[in-house]
Amino acid sequence: MPAHADPYLAIDRQPDPEQYAAFLEARGRTPGQLRLRRRFLRFCRIRPGGDVLEVGAGTGVLARDLARLVGRRGHVTGVEPSRVLVTAARRIAREQGLDGRVEFRVGGALHRIRAAIPAPSTGSAPPSPRPRRGRG
Repeated sequence: MPAHADPYLAIDRQPDPEQYAAFLEARGRTPGQLRLRRRFLRFCRIRPGGDVLEVGAGTGVLARDLARLVGRRGHVTGVEPSRVLVTAARRIAREQGLDGRVEFRVGGALHRIRAAIPAPSTGSAPPSPRPRRGRG
């Protein structure tokens, strides 16, 4: 199968998608990426016991950080269109002992993402965030 012109849109059709998975993992360990994720996660205010959805999870670098934050009572679902990256994400999560807190599903289009989202246990949607005042 020929490689897609945009490797980010068709990772599995590239000549060596496993090399891209290795690149994502290596990049995730760099000091700059670690700092960026720490800042991002502080901004998100993820709490223990929470349920989190990450769309475009790649190899699960961020999802694994999220799984550590939500703890054993929480859950993270990572959705990624690449089967190769999902396979890598599942393997790495299992190796790090996180497979009970984080799961990865193949999905790309909106209807597939909706199908991957677990139904809320309360049967109600979360409240909409209130707009912030005084910023502009």
